Amino acid sequence: MAIISVPTSADAAPRTVLCTGYKQCAAKGYTHGGYASVRSRSYWNMTPGRSCTNYVAYRLT
Repeated sequence: MAIISVPTSADAAPRTVLCTGYKQCAAKGYTHGGYASVRSRSYWNMTPGRSCTNYVAYRLT
C-alpha cells in the first residue's frame, strides 16, 4: 500500500508580493525596463502582455 501526499493550500509556502502594476512598482523603486510601453508586442512568438516568458524574451533581444 502506497501513501501519496498531495499538497493543499495549507501546505503552500507563504509568499510575499512586492508590488502589483507598473505604477505601484515604479513608486517602490522597481523598473520595468521599458516593457510597459511594448508589452502588447510578441517577442520570440511568446504570448504578449503580462507574460514572464515574453518579458525575458524582450530583455534578451
